[in-house]
Amino acid sequence: MSSQNTIRKVASAHFPTRWGNFEISGFEGEFGDGSARRLETAVALVMGEVRGEPPLVRVHSQCLTGDVF
Repeated sequence: MSSQNTIRKVASAHFPTRWGNFEISGFEGEFGDGSARRLETAVALVMGEVRGEPPLVRVHSQCLTGDVF
């Protein structure tokens, strides 16, 4: 029984939109202990290089297609 939480990038692709060119990346994370362990997923849309200063971030839950399209 591992109590270590892990997050990993599972996919990445170029994602052109009418607002500009993004990189879309999918992530999976395992959280919790023993039988309460659960798998969660997330998607990140990134425009440009993320270096130097902290990036501007916007967080949404649940409705990916409503937010993207």
